Amino acid sequence: MLDKIKIVNLDTIDVPSMTPIYERAKYYGPHDYSRWVFKDESTQYYYKIWNETYVKSNNIISGILSGFYDETTVPALKGLIFYNGFCRGYIMDHLGDVSNKNDMISDQNYNNYHNFILEKVQKTQYFPHDFCQKHVRVYKNGYSLMDLEGIYHIEEYILRLKEHNDRGCGGKFINNLKFDNDLVKSVINKPLPKQDFLDMELHTGKGGKEVCLNNYKLKTIKDLVEFWGDKRNIEFTKTQLHPNNWQYFNCMLAEFKHNVGDHHKMGEGKGMTEEYYNSLKPMSDKEVEDFLKNTGIEFEVGYIKHSFHRAMAMVGRLINNKSYIPFYMNPYKYGGHITNPIENINYIRILDDFGIPRNEYSIGNSAILALMGIPSRIKNNGDLDIVVSSKVRKFLEKTQMKLPNIVHPFGKDSGKFKVFGCKDDDDLVYNYSINILGFNFIEPRFYFSRMHRVMNSQHRSFKENYKIKELGKKGVEDFNINKSYKKYPFSNIDYDKWGFKLVKDLEIIN
Repeated sequence: MLDKIKIVNLDTIDVPSMTPIYERAKYYGPHDYSRWVFKDESTQYYYKIWNETYVKSNNIISGILSGFYDETTVPALKGLIFYNGFCRGYIMDHLGDVSNKNDMISDQNYNNYHNFILEKVQKTQYFPHDFCQKHVRVYKNGYSLMDLEGIYHIEEYILRLKEHNDRGCGGKFINNLKFDNDLVKSVINKPLPKQDFLDMELHTGKGGKEVCLNNYKLKTIKDLVEFWGDKRNIEFTKTQLHPNNWQYFNCMLAEFKHNVGDHHKMGEGKGMTEEYYNSLKPMSDKEVEDFLKNTGIEFEVGYIKHSFHRAMAMVGRLINNKSYIPFYMNPYKYGGHITNPIENINYIRILDDFGIPRNEYSIGNSAILALMGIPSRIKNNGDLDIVVSSKVRKFLEKTQMKLPNIVHPFGKDSGKFKVFGCKDDDDLVYNYSINILGFNFIEPRFYFSRMHRVMNSQHRSFKENYKIKELGKKGVEDFNINKSYKKYPFSNIDYDKWGFKLVKDLEIIN
């Protein structure tokens, strides 16, 4: 796609000679939502132009570089408009009359196209929030999307939804409700591994939670499984139950049942007796699997406050020696009880604002130490060191787009990464990187194999560098000894990709 579209300088566009089609000079507070559309009558091309400060100025870049926008989704896209290193709009071929329903995809064909778009979301991890039937236009022998700047990485869904509502932008964030629901279910939510479920801590509330937690002596799901696996503890606790505290305990004993009533309507559990649960039909393993996959769960990463009943039902399965069936949850949902390790890294999201897709670059150097929670590195990076794919490098060269000064791309095919069989930048980004919470990081062994080298830098004195390296080395060693690599979000990283054995004593480099 990138090779087929033109990069046009704003200075070369004869705007006064074009026909004005649309104008929206609009701010929501300090946030610029202004844009203009002009038509070139000689070519039948449409030019959508915005200010440098437009809040969605670089989103279309994400769409193109991620692969969401290609010949199958935007065949009518003819060019991008740049000026002084900043994206200022795009150029589209004629897509008919916006008010004419005949120029829009038919009701009959829309459902299939809708499913096709969902597949693109799943593949690229980017979603178009302005997607709706009227924005799918008939073009030549197929269809083309229009209004292309409303596209974001899936991890930003909750953030952008809140942003839309808080700014009072009006209308729905996603016009198509079916798309909204499918997005959450099929893309955001991921299966929760058994070990991560067992490691989760539980909210120390009342209303029956104190019973399941054995007066708060039990902290994690694993603690509950071990304690209630002893049937003597269950029988003794039954003698302590009353209508105000039995709801979660009885749910645990019942496991998963059909048509369980709303505990709020039943008097906060007063009607949720053991007899009531026994009157309900048990769910089969397949029914539980489908139910959990289709509904999602309101857990936070490492912490259970909401969906407590379903958590207890799963504990009931485990204490009866039945298999764990995965919950589906948002793996990016941190509620403040546990800090999101991504927030340990300064400037981590800055490239989102510049439209550089997360799967087209990889973060390197000491950022991995900050992610691991090593105190000396948390919020201590003065810049963001990255390796970019050849696609991104080519785009930056072609558009002369300016990245922020705090982002430092390594030189093309740097020799320091040609180890462990890695051949070049693309090999590093696509095959020697690990995805953690939506971001690509270079496998830790690449940095661990050279983190012992101490030298002068622009940001700190040699003495400061030495101390930081010393603390970093100890932090890595402790991380390994404590087996922290087995915990979320690191548990899916193969042990050999860490390279703990490569960590050496510090060496001064002049």
